[in-house]
Amino acid sequence: MIPCRILVIAPYESMKNILLFICKDRPEVRLTVMVGDLGEGARLVQEIDEEEFDIVISRGGTAEVLRSVVSIPVVEIQLSSYDVLSALKLAENYTGRYALVAYPNIARMATLLCSVLQYEVPIYSISQGDTLEKTVDELIQQGVTLIIGDMVTTQYAKQHSLDAILITSGVESLENSIRQALQLHHLMTAVRVRDALLERQARQHQWELAVLQEDLTAFWESPSLARKPRLRKMMQKIAAQADDAEGGVQIRRIQEQPWKISCQRVFLEGSSYFFLQAEPLPEDMSRSEVVSFFSCEDISPQYFKKYINSTLHQNLQRYAVSRSPVLILGEISTHKDRAANVLYSNGLHRDHPLCVVDCDRADSKFWKSFLTRTDSPLYDAGCTFYFKNCNCLTKEQSDSLARHILSGGNNRFLFSVVTDTPQAEDCPICRVLRQQYSCLTLRMPPLRERVFEIPALCSLYLNEFNAESAHQVIGFVPEAMELLQSYPWPGNMDQLKRVIRQLTLTAERSYISAESVRQQLLLESPQPAAKAPTFDTNRTLEEMTRELVEIALRRAHGNQSQAAMRLGVSRSTLWRMQRKEK
Repeated sequence: MIPCRILVIAPYESMKNILLFICKDRPEVRLTVMVGDLGEGARLVQEIDEEEFDIVISRGGTAEVLRSVVSIPVVEIQLSSYDVLSALKLAENYTGRYALVAYPNIARMATLLCSVLQYEVPIYSISQGDTLEKTVDELIQQGVTLIIGDMVTTQYAKQHSLDAILITSGVESLENSIRQALQLHHLMTAVRVRDALLERQARQHQWELAVLQEDLTAFWESPSLARKPRLRKMMQKIAAQADDAEGGVQIRRIQEQPWKISCQRVFLEGSSYFFLQAEPLPEDMSRSEVVSFFSCEDISPQYFKKYINSTLHQNLQRYAVSRSPVLILGEISTHKDRAANVLYSNGLHRDHPLCVVDCDRADSKFWKSFLTRTDSPLYDAGCTFYFKNCNCLTKEQSDSLARHILSGGNNRFLFSVVTDTPQAEDCPICRVLRQQYSCLTLRMPPLRERVFEIPALCSLYLNEFNAESAHQVIGFVPEAMELLQSYPWPGNMDQLKRVIRQLTLTAERSYISAESVRQQLLLESPQPAAKAPTFDTNRTLEEMTRELVEIALRRAHGNQSQAAMRLGVSRSTLWRMQRKEK
């Protein structure tokens, strides 16, 4: 028996895992699964050798696009009514306005379900990319903050800062698509033979080259450049900004990899072309653990749209277009980094790099180099600098950074401080920013002050974990949700996400029970602290100092910078105290 060679373009990773499990004991199927959405799926198919496959399987709009780019048959994964109903049920807990936007086959099924079940859900049918953009833009104007749909629709929604629930395919739907593919394979009477594709490039060049035409489309490019879409987009952007001169060289970071990109514009036979060369630069290992660089394309624009009518969301939008430094305050895991990303990606310097400095990992040697060397990023123009965990900064370091704010030219500065203790806001950087500069303050509320948002957050997390694990958990019973809303959540958003992930993975039914939540929260509750031992002062100064150093390091979880701050000494003094003990 000749096996059916099937290529599946799956829109998300968990679909790949389910298909591989379904076909693992089926010798009549030789399965290859790649993960990609609408545009990415078409690109993946165009790169494969069609003679290696008999049939392509995909879903929704991706299947429609693939039919126009491949000559072999394409089988579409049909969603079941249960698949659509599960997504609609997940949206019930969402307190904002939502709508379902999908290609015609999904929209028709959703319309029928809503009619039978008497659901009042706005449903929009799209047929092509421009229809999707127009529809989503109109929904944003109407105040919709959550989109239900397939991979293409939900990704587009997230790119426009909307929440999204993905309609996932169940096991039954995927098994039906495999059966259809086998039936089609059995009916095929001949296999189309083509000439062998040209031999692929024997070795991969380290540099990426491209020749772009006047409209920025590729006249020629390195084959490997197709696998680096962000680099290609950056090269097109640089070409678009080039003038009639010979151009120049720019350093840009893409996914933390620095690239030296040169662009030259020339005129040949009456036509204009851009010659671009991108050379990867080696990382500066001395700063890689402390400093990270991002472009706006690296920053996910999505954040929970629950803030759409809140003071916090309004402040984020207003602060983003300001040039003043911003101090972000909040407890652990209150999305301070996410707020910094929003300020950057919506700010005036979004076309320039974001430089993130983790002050908790920086030592005195780093600060001396970072603040004084002429090749330091601080001396670049137009950048956004985000200093996180600024509690660790000494007064001297805080004063030095403050001087750069004054002389920073066209740069933007963001700072974050963890406020888990009452003394946190009295740290040197907070005093300097508030007393000497017109610093804006942004407070990130803890989850215990946002309990009314927990049902909406749970639905979003459930949808995310369902897609990851192939589960179809619909929600929580009312008593379970009350337990979640009454819990204090000392670990804030990360703790909530971890708990929901655990409950999703261990759920045995479509709705998570109150007992499951109660048991999980019991594991999360901290154990009563043991009575602190008395400090014995009937010892030598050296012995008491040794114990104080050990206590400070233990409470700082081994972090020497925080331990030194607790003791009121410098890191070098703490190091000498430890060395003396040894």
